[in-house]
Amino acid sequence: AEVYHGNVTFVKVKRCFSKWSFLYKINHKVLANLKFIARRLRYMFSMEAFIHQHLKRQPTAMLLDDKMESLHQVIAKCCNPIAGDSVIGVKISDNEIVVHRTNCMEARQLMSKMGKNIVKAKWRKDETNIDFLTGLKITGFDKIGLVNDVLTIMYKDFKINCRSINFETSEGLFEGTIMLYIQNLSVLQELMEKLKLVDGIQRVDRIN
Repeated sequence: AEVYHGNVTFVKVKRCFSKWSFLYKINHKVLANLKFIARRLRYMFSMEAFIHQHLKRQPTAMLLDDKMESLHQVIAKCCNPIAGDSVIGVKISDNEIVVHRTNCMEARQLMSKMGKNIVKAKWRKDETNIDFLTGLKITGFDKIGLVNDVLTIMYKDFKINCRSINFETSEGLFEGTIMLYIQNLSVLQELMEKLKLVDGIQRVDRIN
């Protein structure tokens, strides 16, 4: 048997006998990706905390009409909030308020520049017939009839109107992007759960 005469630190020896030793064998690229995701999550949560702390200093509450009849209330295109989302209002002028989701990165940038113009916002609870534009990203394994299954759920089961649908396939995998009009957050969540049950679909994520 060959004997290694190099120097081995105590830390490396300890890692070999640790119950978590398998973690040290993970590819460095994977660890780098995990660290990036962790930093991203910490940023998102800190942003939520930042917004909520700021809103505590702004006691004025603004009710957003689901029907959006007033031209002074504008839905932010950067995050496309829908009824049911946690939102804030940014007063960009005397007669215009832009509504953002509270996890919107642009909203935080605006808060640092226009802090005094941030107001609390919440949706009315009464039912409406207005539809909001939002998007879904669907990925999974390509199979015959999958797109038809997706469209059947959207049009037949949920009676949802779509603005655009794009599916691309490569080496047995597919990625689809759907921009659709939805009534509120609960309907969107129900649709996403239904789509996840379709054979071949692996992920369904909301996009801005």
